Amino acid sequence: IFVDNSGIVWIGTNADGLNVLNPATGKIKVYTYNVNNPYSISNSGVTSICEDRSGNMWFGTWWGLNRLDKHSGRFYRYFADQNNPNGLRSDYIWTVYADREGAIWIGTSGGGASEYNPNTNTFTNFNSDSSGKNYISNNNVFSI
Repeated sequence: IFVDNSGIVWIGTNADGLNVLNPATGKIKVYTYNVNNPYSISNSGVTSICEDRSGNMWFGTWWGLNRLDKHSGRFYRYFADQNNPNGLRSDYIWTVYADREGAIWIGTSGGGASEYNPNTNTFTNFNSDSSGKNYISNNNVFSI
């Protein structure tokens, strides 16, 4: 559960999507994965929620990282790409965190941690397969 800067309550469920409660009206909107809509959330199992300093909402799911543009209502999906060294390392997202500098940090199951830079649209990866400054002891990151 996450409360954004405008007081909207975001509730991630295990398999029934993302529930968004407007406390002022009492209305709930539900976002679920829709195979026919490339701008729907990538999976109905929502594991983590955060808001960046620009007001975008970010969601970890059982299948991919998602950014919601609140103005358009579109979700933009980020998936693992093992062939891209600047890509996300795992689609199983446990946690997302927006830091003060604007980076989005992602903790994954099996892929370590990643730092997403929205200015360059790239990921810097930290895992047990790395050496030097990007090394972490385990590739399962549950909290950031």
